[in-house]
Amino acid sequence: MSELSGNFSRQSLSPEDPELSGNHSPHNDTFGLAPFRLAGPSSSRFRHAQSAILFVMFFLALGGNCAVICKLWSGRVRSGAKKLSNISLLYLQLAVADLIAAVCCILSNAILYLIQHFLAGNFFCKVLRFSQRLGLATSTFIVVAIGMDRCLALLFPLRRAQLRWGVKLMIVLAWVSGALFSLPQVFIFQVNIFHSDEGSIFQCDNSVGYTARWQEMSYDLMHLIFLYIGPIVIIGICYGKIIRAMGVEAAQAKNGGYLSTPTTANPPAMQPRTSRFEHARLTSLKVSIFVISTFMLCWTPYYCSLVYHIIHRPPPHDDYYYNHAIYFCGLGHSVVNPIVYGAYHFFQRSKASRRTTGSMRTDRVRTMSSSSSRMSGFKKLASFHSLRRSPTSLTS
Repeated sequence: MSELSGNFSRQSLSPEDPELSGNHSPHNDTFGLAPFRLAGPSSSRFRHAQSAILFVMFFLALGGNCAVICKLWSGRVRSGAKKLSNISLLYLQLAVADLIAAVCCILSNAILYLIQHFLAGNFFCKVLRFSQRLGLATSTFIVVAIGMDRCLALLFPLRRAQLRWGVKLMIVLAWVSGALFSLPQVFIFQVNIFHSDEGSIFQCDNSVGYTARWQEMSYDLMHLIFLYIGPIVIIGICYGKIIRAMGVEAAQAKNGGYLSTPTTANPPAMQPRTSRFEHARLTSLKVSIFVISTFMLCWTPYYCSLVYHIIHRPPPHDDYYYNHAIYFCGLGHSVVNPIVYGAYHFFQRSKASRRTTGSMRTDRVRTMSSSSSRMSGFKKLASFHSLRRSPTSLTS
C-alpha cells in the first residue's frame, strides 16, 4: 500500500480504491488522492481503522442486498406470479451489481489494508480490477434504467408488453456497457513490486498502465462523463417528464374527474383495481426517487473531488483524510441502496397493517351496531305482536 511504499508521487483518484490504484512511479506526476505517508503506530492504527470500517460496510452491504434479493424472489413465489415486475427486475439487477461492488471493492480493500500485499498474482489482479469497475459501472447504469423505466411506465401505462421488452434491453445494455467500460482495467493494472525501507511491496496498481499523463486524465474524464454527468442528465430529463405528467394528471383529475368517477371506460367495478394500480405505481416511483437520490448524494462529493484534482493537482499531502472520507462515501452507495429499499417497504408495510387494523375495527363497530339495531327491531316487533294478541286473550 502507499503508506509502505516510500515517498512516491501522488495517486490517481480511483473509485475502486484511492490508495491501491495510484501511480507510484517516482518519475510520473499523476493527480488524485495523496499517498499515505504517516509512519509509526499512527499509520498502523489508521490503516486498521479503515479496514474495520470497510468490514462493517461490507457486512451491511452483503446482508442488505441478499435480503433484497430474497424478498423479491419470495414475493414472486407468494404471489404466484410467473415473473417479476419490471421495477422488481431492475431492483434485483441493482442488488446483484451492488453485491459485486461490495465483494470486489469493499471486502478486497478491507483485506488489503490488513495484509498490505497483493499476493493473488497478476491474473487475479486484472480480474479484481475488472470486477470492481463492472460492479460500480453497472450499478450506475441500472440506476439510470430505473429512472427511465419509471418515466416510461408513467407516460405509457398501457404498453406493458413493450415496456417489458424495453426493461430487458436496458438490463442487457447496462451489463454489456459495464463490461466494456471495465475492459481497460485489464490492460492498465498489474502486480508490481516496490522497494522501500521496510522491504519489497507487491501491489496491484496502474504504475505502468499509463505512458503519459493525458491518458490517465482522459480515462478519469470518461468516468466523470459516463458514470456521473451523463446519468444525472438522463435522470433529470426522466423525472422532469414524470413531474410534468403527474401535474397534467392532477389537473385533469381536478377539472374533469379523470379516473376518479365511474364512467363507461372506467366503470364502478374497476375503481378499486385502478386505485390499487395507482398506489403501486406511486410506491415504486417513491422508491426509485430514494434510490436515485442516494446515488447523487454518495457520488457527488467523489466526482467534485475528482474535478478539483484534475484542475488544481494539489500536493500529495493535502486533504488525505478528507479524500478517504469521500472514497468511503462513494462506496457507501452499495450499502445504502438496500437499506433505503428495505426501510421504505418496512414503513409501507407497517402503515398498511395499521390501515388494515383500523378498517377491521371500523367494520367490527359497524357490525356490532347493525346487529344491535336488528335486535332492537326484533324486540319492537315482538312487543307489537304481544299488544295485538292481548285483547283477544282478554275477550276469550
